[in-house]
Amino acid sequence: MSFRLLGSLALAVVLLTAGCTSSVRGTADAGDVPALTAQAAFGDFATVDFCSLVNDHVLRDSPVTVRSSLSGLVRCYAEVEIAEAMVQVTVGDLYTTVPFGSTDENRTLARSVHRLHFDDDEGTCWRELVFADDVGLQIMALPVYGHDDMDDLCRAADSVTDAVAASAFAGSAESRTPAADSLAGDDACEVLDVAEVADVLGRDLLTTPGLGGHACYWGRPDDPAIRADVEFDVMDFGADLTGVYPDDVAGRPSRLWDYSDGCWIETPHMAVPAEATTEWEVVTIWAEGGDGDHCETAMELAEIAWPRLPEFEGDGG
Repeated sequence: MSFRLLGSLALAVVLLTAGCTSSVRGTADAGDVPALTAQAAFGDFATVDFCSLVNDHVLRDSPVTVRSSLSGLVRCYAEVEIAEAMVQVTVGDLYTTVPFGSTDENRTLARSVHRLHFDDDEGTCWRELVFADDVGLQIMALPVYGHDDMDDLCRAADSVTDAVAASAFAGSAESRTPAADSLAGDDACEVLDVAEVADVLGRDLLTTPGLGGHACYWGRPDDPAIRADVEFDVMDFGADLTGVYPDDVAGRPSRLWDYSDGCWIETPHMAVPAEATTEWEVVTIWAEGGDGDHCETAMELAEIAWPRLPEFEGDGG
């Protein structure tokens, strides 16, 4: 499963079921403690550091060890070790939920927070925390390193979900301080207009902004196979981008990736300031469904969007 699925709930609940067992810690009677909203737990959605939610204190007693993490604008990417194997777990992708559908489990935690389990048949374990203001936060364990044992994937997802819930209840979420030229202050929905996306995909579409402003989704709830997304995110490419972006699209270094359901195209924005820069802010457009070649569709959208981005000052080829 690609990260494209992470945004699909912004348009419709995808009901996924599988056979993972789950463990839930710390379910307590909220008593007189007020219901916990995502706003109270995380603060400004535009600057929340999702990696700060992976609470090392809770994970110390779990089967999971975090080996590295990358704090993006939309989600945290954590590489965790479990059963001597590496698994990637993502945390983030805030969205406004719709009423709960069928899940493997819907457990009410303290302070009106719900913990939901969705497990799909593509080797991905999916958890959610839904807060009192109907904002959902997604946790997914993915077999990106070839380790696809579902028991291990689901144990990793459960352990990280425990840690995230503990951080939310403790109010220990931290915020990033973006650089002056960061995309963190921009709105992904301004990169493309719904009429432009509809014209390229050949369908009438709805726009759904991602919470925090770093993602925007266009699609049809009655036909989720047809959609396009824009995301602002962070990737770790090392000190320079030599060889990373071999293509030129609308005057910007770009790269494309064709996958089974669609295609994405990406361009760099800026290096994340650091003593030794290895992380880069990027803009990605995803295209799925519609008529014609998916990568041609993604390129057509990029030809509209890239000229609206700030100029990239660097060598991406």
